[in-house]
Amino acid sequence: MARFQPEKIFAVLQSHRVAFVTIGGIAATLHGSNLRTGDLDICPGRSDDNLNRLAAALVDLDARIRAAGAPEGIPVSIDAALLATLQIVNF
Repeated sequence: MARFQPEKIFAVLQSHRVAFVTIGGIAATLHGSNLRTGDLDICPGRSDDNLNRLAAALVDLDARIRAAGAPEGIPVSIDAALLATLQIVNF
């Protein structure tokens, strides 16, 4: 699996104008915590337009589903309809 690059993820989300809130360990780190994490959790805005922008960003990032026995992740077709069913997107 690719090396964790939160700066790249943020840049792609911003380039696609995705509205989101950062939550979890990265949010704590950004607020000064010594906590270190290996993923980035977001809560995106739920509008159809925003979920379409998020889907495009995830495609650009070559996002995959994490699964035991699949170290490179499992490719998935990402679209706004799929994202509308999720509660949290975890990179």
